[in-house]
Amino acid sequence: MPTDRPSLSVCLVTQDMAHFLPHCLAGIENIADEIIAIDGASTDGTLGILERHPKVRCFERRFAGHFGQQKNYAIEQARGDWVLVVDSDEVLGDRMQELVPKLMQSKKYTHYKFARYWITDGPPYRYIRTPMHYPDFQLRLFRNLPFFRYPSEKVVHTHFPRKGRGPGRKIRRAHIFHFDFILNDRSGREAKYERYLDLEPSTAKTSQMYLYEDFEAEPRKCREAMTTAQIDCPSVRRDRCASVFSPGAGAGG
Repeated sequence: MPTDRPSLSVCLVTQDMAHFLPHCLAGIENIADEIIAIDGASTDGTLGILERHPKVRCFERRFAGHFGQQKNYAIEQARGDWVLVVDSDEVLGDRMQELVPKLMQSKKYTHYKFARYWITDGPPYRYIRTPMHYPDFQLRLFRNLPFFRYPSEKVVHTHFPRKGRGPGRKIRRAHIFHFDFILNDRSGREAKYERYLDLEPSTAKTSQMYLYEDFEAEPRKCREAMTTAQIDCPSVRRDRCASVFSPGAGAGG
């Protein structure tokens, strides 16, 4: 890896996401020195896409129902000075792609949080705005230090421990575009909600975010552009519905 600047490992956990994976990769390939991809036994062509990408180091590890453990395994393979964790149903906004290399130059901060859009349609892309859904800050960029591992007691909605993180910063104008609402119809998201409750009953309130129709909110136009991956939301939804998935499909999303 280059030594004249901080290097970046992007960690990606996926399973049966071949229909969306090229979009996700398009949003990270220009800023990553390497992409660590952990595949949970896909059967839909995901592995082929990963193995053909020149920046991907691919590892197969069957998904056992614990999202934190799967992501920790990815982080442990990272060789970069910094690590960026991206879910397989996400794409980085243009401003975020521009800022990440600059943020890694910091001598002060150990980690950064980014706002996240839960996309409802597009283009032009719109997101759902409620107190739960926005800004939905996500700690995704951090120094490659042993501290940054997800604790074992959290199975679904994983977070790094607060104590010991060091100084961090919230980035309010750079966004992660989250396409779960596009990739899963209402019945699919209800099934995900029930699956998450089975894995971790205490996550009921957080998991309810996936049922956005139950919240009183109007979609709003995204203030950040996302042009790296041109995603036609209706077409992606049709592609998703036409696919056949295993029970663990989309792990890490």
